[in-house]
Amino acid sequence: MASLREQKEAFVSGHRGTTVSEIAAASAAPVVLLALWRLMAHPASGADDLCPGEAGVAGLALEFAVLILPHIAHLLGLASPSALLGGVIVLAAALLATQNSSEWQNRGREARRRPLTDVLRDSLSAYRASLMFVTCIAILGVDYQAFPRRFAKAERFGTGLMDAGVGSFVAASGLAHGLSAAARIAVQQRPTQRWRTEGRRALALLALGLGRVLGTRAADYQSHASEYGVHWNFFLTLGALRLLGMATPWATSSAAAAAVTASIVLAAHQFCLSAMGAIDLVHSDERAGGLLLANKEGLLSLPGYWALQLLGTAAGHAAHRMGAAAAARAAAAQPQPAGSGSGPERGRLRSSSDGSSHGSGSSLSVRVKAVPQQPWGAAVILLAQLAAATLALWLAYWAAVATVQPVSRRACNAAYVLWMLALNVQCCALFVAAELLLPGPMPQLLTTVSSRMLPVFLAANLLTGAVNLTTNTLAASHRTALLLLTAYMAVLCGGALLANGRNHRGLSAAEAVALLRPG
Repeated sequence: MASLREQKEAFVSGHRGTTVSEIAAASAAPVVLLALWRLMAHPASGADDLCPGEAGVAGLALEFAVLILPHIAHLLGLASPSALLGGVIVLAAALLATQNSSEWQNRGREARRRPLTDVLRDSLSAYRASLMFVTCIAILGVDYQAFPRRFAKAERFGTGLMDAGVGSFVAASGLAHGLSAAARIAVQQRPTQRWRTEGRRALALLALGLGRVLGTRAADYQSHASEYGVHWNFFLTLGALRLLGMATPWATSSAAAAAVTASIVLAAHQFCLSAMGAIDLVHSDERAGGLLLANKEGLLSLPGYWALQLLGTAAGHAAHRMGAAAAARAAAAQPQPAGSGSGPERGRLRSSSDGSSHGSGSSLSVRVKAVPQQPWGAAVILLAQLAAATLALWLAYWAAVATVQPVSRRACNAAYVLWMLALNVQCCALFVAAELLLPGPMPQLLTTVSSRMLPVFLAANLLTGAVNLTTNTLAASHRTALLLLTAYMAVLCGGALLANGRNHRGLSAAEAVALLRPG
């Protein structure tokens, strides 16, 4: 009879995945849940916010209930993606119908005072935090019988929900790096001590990867060798990508450089997979012959992940340029009212004492710069460009699947790279649309997790290991799985909030891209 470890390894092996459309629907859930939370916590109805200012216990409980519990229910098979999306959309629409539309219009006008590049950055930060929530739930949930097997990673060709999680980390990190790099170029800033900073991060990831290998060996922990190999793991992949980024800084200097480099790398990688039979080697069970064969999945997929990171970087550069150009074109098309001066440079009177620009000499009126309101045209242009880019990437993905090779996460082939890029650009576009159409504050859980992604991911791995070593997840009932996953996510979120201390603030651009960005 197989040991418990062997049973657990077999339980997560040999799966074929699900449909791309189901994964796309599941990926749209976080942005709909964010919109629902804003309608519930900050209603435009004249009533007081449920979460004014700093989020208290009640506010954090609402965030957990709205942003996390639906994902747990979905990933344990209690709700299909269509049921989850449909239910949340109906509830959000009902809430919106009861609220003051003019108040939302006022909020929209205030939101349009923000640069579109800031909207892009904040939307990406929210998406990455939501991605982390789903990933943390899945890495423990997959060990339970309640977790649908179609969501697990596909063994060879196929598209599982957890297959999307791996590539989305790299793609979203590339997008964040591209946005950050484009912003630095725009203000003519150069990164300081890049080599030292990136070197420390690469060494930290490599140390975590090696520590995971040693820890799993010492604890006799189950290992799914067909994911990355016998010794390789995702931390080592992230560390290797950082080292590649350090060695080729020119490759991320612009959208064109990143796109050209990625195209060359991906074409060569796919040629080896298709024409030279490397795909058969990756998918084989052959392990004998040394460390290279033992870790063939992790090593042979590296060129694909590097191409994915570079294409994400190119997309980030392009998105920043889209945002800046859309705002400039829309502003140029706006007629300037007579006597308005130079638009953004015109001033207005503001009293520093009693709030009036008239009255006694005790009040001091000063002229300050007015913050210009960007026209709706800029937002429409940006959303149209993001939609067009998403459509083009999906068409490229379908062409690759039909003419080149089906999706293989183990090999990180061209179809997988294009799938990940299309899915992540689509998700970011949805978050941008929500930020423009239904503006409001970010939930505290999202901002906290966004600023501590690597520690949260590491803590999730450690807690997953602890649960598996102390309980038989295969024998757990659906109710037990639900309770344990809820408690596990509560511990993760609570730990992140405690680690964040009293410094509850939004993310800066540097914080949004610093963690889990491969180079």
